[in-house]
Amino acid sequence: MAYNVSSMNNSHGTWFQEQMNMINNASVTELDSLSDTFAKNFQEAVTDIENAYNGINVMRDAKKMMDNPEIMAEYKTQLLDPILEEIRTAAADQSDPGEKFHLESVADQLESSWEESKKSFLVQESYNTSTYLPLSTLDF
Repeated sequence: MAYNVSSMNNSHGTWFQEQMNMINNASVTELDSLSDTFAKNFQEAVTDIENAYNGINVMRDAKKMMDNPEIMAEYKTQLLDPILEEIRTAAADQSDPGEKFHLESVADQLESSWEESKKSFLVQESYNTSTYLPLSTLDF
């Protein structure tokens, strides 16, 4: 389960804060279930991407993935969509409009954090590349 409905209360933090609170209050069995579900979804995404895109390995070929928006879109669909769907389903099941709005916001925050991490990876990759090049190759 991507979102623990029983951990919801009136004081909402960010998605990360809520997840940390849920993790800190969950039993070992609940955490194992979360881990197993994510591991299964991740392995399916890795296998599907590898089969569909000429052996691209999610664990080793990040640069190739980032260079191909189609692969990244498929990876996002495979990995993130089940989590987003679960959060949005929990929102739809809420009778409290405030809670419904909050869960929808959490899903939106998670989705936008994916997009932001993609951008920061590209910036970091550019920075890392330039730090290893000799000065003579840099354009001032």
